[in-house]
Amino acid sequence: MVANDFTLRGRNAFFVAATRSRGWCFVSGNGNGIEKLQREIDSIQRDFPFFEFICPDAETVKSSRNLLRKSDRELDEIQRALSTILGDESLKKYVLDAIKRSDK
Repeated sequence: MVANDFTLRGRNAFFVAATRSRGWCFVSGNGNGIEKLQREIDSIQRDFPFFEFICPDAETVKSSRNLLRKSDRELDEIQRALSTILGDESLKKYVLDAIKRSDK
């Protein structure tokens, strides 16, 4: 959920839970995103006690802020639509083609 959550809600909830724990924080998961999360955790442990934060570019920050301003209802609708598109290869190809055409 965290690795594939474009809404940032899961990521933010995970970050708050992990950084606010007073002792141990157990993390479990499965699926496509767990490898990415495992690499991130490994990197944090390797660099301990330091934490390297790579700041995203201004456009990414602006986009994230706009997304976080949306209501839970709006985000749920967007997440459902995105899941539908990503779950259907022909629909995904159609949407990607439409995006490429709109960028020209």
